[in-house]
Amino acid sequence: MQTDSSIARLNMVRNQLAPMGVLDEEILMHISQTEKEDFFPAHLMPLLYTDAMLYHENGVILQNHVLALALQYSGISKNSNVLLYNCYDGYAAYISSLLCDNVECFYSDKITTFNRPANFNVVEKLERKYDVILSLSRFDEDLKDIAHFLRKTSSRLIFLKQKSDFLAKLVMLTSHHQDGSVFEDEILDIPYVISKNISSHII
Repeated sequence: MQTDSSIARLNMVRNQLAPMGVLDEEILMHISQTEKEDFFPAHLMPLLYTDAMLYHENGVILQNHVLALALQYSGISKNSNVLLYNCYDGYAAYISSLLCDNVECFYSDKITTFNRPANFNVVEKLERKYDVILSLSRFDEDLKDIAHFLRKTSSRLIFLKQKSDFLAKLVMLTSHHQDGSVFEDEILDIPYVISKNISSHII
């Protein structure tokens, strides 16, 4: 028997993620099988599977399609070393950890996990090489402190570049370790409501 939560997840996949171009079957499977309400307060249940932008006191809860598209274009594999940079969303970290075995979160001491145990590590220093770095709670102007690290490690950085209150561009930076050069690839425009006064909810 399907529960309200399972029906909401199925509708999210069919009506939000698939039309936005999320085609990766593994990502869709994990999202459709993971109860998002395990990570957030119960009063948010009516909103968790909508495309509303939700704000936590420590940061942003990613819209469903933003997280799914970022993971799809990141090229994460089972053996990837992945860093979630400035991530305050325990659900995002958990879904990422289902896709690969090595997930770390930087600057995430107040990450929201609630009922689910955290099967990822929180680190205070960037000391290792990562294949993929996801920074989806901050925009490009806030990433200056990671630029030097990116040049040293030949990582791929996926982040959001703000275009308007309603639109962001998903961008990938790839560094070339030999000469330290960084290449920017603008992937696609995605709906992204950043104004707290428009279609948004404060936790």
